[in-house]
Amino acid sequence: MITGSPRDTAVAMLKEAKTVDEIREATGLSDGEIAAVAQTEELTQHHAQQRGRAYLSALAWALKSDAPRIRAKAERVKNDLDDLVATRQKDIEAQEARDEIESLESKLAAARAKLRNVTTGGKTPAPTADPGSKQENAKIRAWARDNGYEVSDRGVISKEIRDAWNNRDQARQDG
Repeated sequence: MITGSPRDTAVAMLKEAKTVDEIREATGLSDGEIAAVAQTEELTQHHAQQRGRAYLSALAWALKSDAPRIRAKAERVKNDLDDLVATRQKDIEAQEARDEIESLESKLAAARAKLRNVTTGGKTPAPTADPGSKQENAKIRAWARDNGYEVSDRGVISKEIRDAWNNRDQARQDG
């Protein structure tokens, strides 16, 4: 369940690069109202491109400045940006590795189940709790809170939240 005013929710969703359809469904705002919010908050792609060009232009100017103080500030900014780019790349690679591990663990669990089925003649023991389920539930709860859903600290996670969690990558691709 998303909380807050429709406008605040739209702003948050625009910052998360959600699609207009997702924002409309979550807020009840019309396409025109969503566009107006994006324009007012300078969250359109046009604004982002303008801001990016302005930043690059200012940095290029500052790096060539005659004033040592301005050049030094520009160098610090440039170094900070280089650090951010490197950190972001490491974060992307780490997430890709975590995703690959999750996929391989899932495949391994399926292969183990298949082997168990073959070696026991189709009789499988009663399923046990997945040791990763607590970790996955914690991830789902954190994601849900970050995305405006109300979720308890314990107990069963609602189907609505699980469905949203399971479809989060599809929602990003559609956007």
